[in-house]
Amino acid sequence: MNLSIVVFPFRRNFFPDSKAFTLPATIDRCQWNTLLLPRSSVDSRPPPPPPIVIKHLTARRLTRVRTRNFDRVMGCGSSTDAPPPGPKAKPSASTTSSSTPAASNRYATGSSGADGSRPSGNGLGASFTLCTPASGPQPSARKMHAAVPIGGHSILLFGGVSRKEGFDETENLEATMSRGHLVICHQTFRVATDGYTWQPVHNNGDVPTSRATHTMVLFEGNAYTFGSHLKNDATLYVFNVAFNQWRKIDTSAAAPSPNRGNGAPQTAPLCPSGHSAILASRSMVVFGGECTNGFDIDVYVLHFDDRVWCRFPPSGPLIDAGKKSILRRRDHSAVIVQHRMFVYGGFGVKSDELEFVAFNATTQQWEAPLEVTGTVPPLRGGHVCHVYQEFMFLFGGQRHGCYLNDLHVLDLGTMVWTGVALIASPTVWIPSPRSHAAHAAVGSDLYIHGGSDDVHIYSDFVKLDMLVVARKINPAVSAAAKDRFGPTKDWDTM
Repeated sequence: MNLSIVVFPFRRNFFPDSKAFTLPATIDRCQWNTLLLPRSSVDSRPPPPPPIVIKHLTARRLTRVRTRNFDRVMGCGSSTDAPPPGPKAKPSASTTSSSTPAASNRYATGSSGADGSRPSGNGLGASFTLCTPASGPQPSARKMHAAVPIGGHSILLFGGVSRKEGFDETENLEATMSRGHLVICHQTFRVATDGYTWQPVHNNGDVPTSRATHTMVLFEGNAYTFGSHLKNDATLYVFNVAFNQWRKIDTSAAAPSPNRGNGAPQTAPLCPSGHSAILASRSMVVFGGECTNGFDIDVYVLHFDDRVWCRFPPSGPLIDAGKKSILRRRDHSAVIVQHRMFVYGGFGVKSDELEFVAFNATTQQWEAPLEVTGTVPPLRGGHVCHVYQEFMFLFGGQRHGCYLNDLHVLDLGTMVWTGVALIASPTVWIPSPRSHAAHAAVGSDLYIHGGSDDVHIYSDFVKLDMLVVARKINPAVSAAAKDRFGPTKDWDTM
């Protein structure tokens, strides 16, 4: 049989059990081949790790134990992954050369498809650009923070979890948190995307307390900030971009407009940790997350005109089919596509069962799970998700303890997934596998800041030109095209 074993230079505690494999005493016909994959020379953590080494082992007999750990190493596939090729198969050229683009792309993609195979990208390739700061004090490495675009050429960054003096990168994040070496941030930063100049913002007014896992939505020059790592904190703050002024918003006094739909007015959601919030026309839609008493599965809509919350308990075809449990999730993503909210991934009691679902603002009900085809990415949580024109971009995240840095694109018109290979070269930056990064889009550029794996917290700032990738899928895409998948007015009359 043929089997590829990937040996990564992770630190000593990457896997809790270092005895993931055993070899029988008698192994014959063994052949090792070494492949060195390039890694960017720019990294936010000292010292940089050694080059990644991939070795290919051809053996007649190999005993595999601890299937779960094995699947984590081989790309987070399931135990039903296809078996390796037969004993007569030979290693391909891409696994024996240290400079082939195919090998670099396979590493950069970094994850299995839904069937356990590597996404080929259908011949598509893309690359991230490292946004080297021109001047100004940069924000510390952080995760679980929020970002919004402001003014057409800047991004506002707020909060998150960072490290302080005494942080030990040889320990995992949970250990450093227990030792008090992580700190919840309250700083606000502004970065200009035309020159990457960072500027700390002096907080004025009703400044929010330090927080993480919150969300930010920009509406008419105000950044609405909701939630925190403290479950059941229902306070809503708004940051005025022009005056750098924070205000606490009271949503309990206003009465709902007479043209409201069937939503039940209330003061505010329970504000579960790990929820999603997305701008829909003149409203903010909040869903999911985990409270002190469990997951919240209601949909909440805040109408900015009268600042009234409306709640929509779950109903519809999804609930009638007995799939109410798949709404219990956190650290998922939500995007608005016309009159529907697409909810992808997240973490739950059974994360592999959290199907791709949609909430319909017209019927105010959950539809049946979405049917998609193509190179379907594996489910994950803590990922980056953004809609640009007719495409939904998905990057990174975490699955079964395995951190990802793969890129996938969903055509919203055909509901076909495409895996996009990240191209490696000495001058092109490939973000390290991570989850819980902050992101914001300015024009066709998707900016990603920070995030973490189980050892490191990152501070790099990268961008992806979504228009370039979209044109490789559909050459007719234009930067000036009308956004036909934008939110409709149905959200304002709920």
